[in-house]
Amino acid sequence: MLPGLIESGVTGILMSGNGLIISREDITAEDYNAVFRTVLSIHKSSCWLLGDVLLMGERCWGNRHTASKYEEAMQATGLSRSTLRDIVMTCKKFPVEKRHASLSFTHHQEIARTDADPDQREEVLQKAAEEKLSCSALRKQLHQTTFTPEPEVDLSRPPVGEEPDRLGILDLPERVSPDAPPRWDALNFGKWAAKQKPATYTAEQCEAALDLLEPLLAYHKQVQARLDELGESA
Repeated sequence: MLPGLIESGVTGILMSGNGLIISREDITAEDYNAVFRTVLSIHKSSCWLLGDVLLMGERCWGNRHTASKYEEAMQATGLSRSTLRDIVMTCKKFPVEKRHASLSFTHHQEIARTDADPDQREEVLQKAAEEKLSCSALRKQLHQTTFTPEPEVDLSRPPVGEEPDRLGILDLPERVSPDAPPRWDALNFGKWAAKQKPATYTAEQCEAALDLLEPLLAYHKQVQARLDELGESA
């Protein structure tokens, strides 16, 4: 199959970015219905797919690394950055296992824009499905509802009450490249190091530890040099 072509589920009919490619004439009603359902399914899931792929990039490599992907998505779809962010926010609040197949992406989006906590979102979603609410009817209902949200835990930072986030001032991303450590690792490296007992290390462990510390020592040296420079100019 040529790059960019997608199976439609029917032999002799492929899908491309420019439409259907039909290579046979004996299309049956059953074939037509199968392709029709496939196209509708792709159309219905397009926002989910777009949001999920942008969210996947952010979770793996951080916002800075995926900034160019937003630019590509904006050019390809004609959507604004704020609209794309809204789509990603909806995907984030409704993981795949929490999405209701009988409701549209817009239904989920309307709920995601509220202050509802995860349990309240799931309850409203289920009720909308049971009552078969249209998007406009759901929006009207949400405007008349007051939610008391529970704070969602941000796993990129230590839990509140443990200790201050002393590295927060550095604005560390969760992940800046595929081989970089997550922000959580950076914050907790000190805790790990404090538990180590170098006096018990073998020669191999010492060498491994020095390899681990080499980039940190280089970073420390550069930061110290900059601090000395600022002190001299003060």
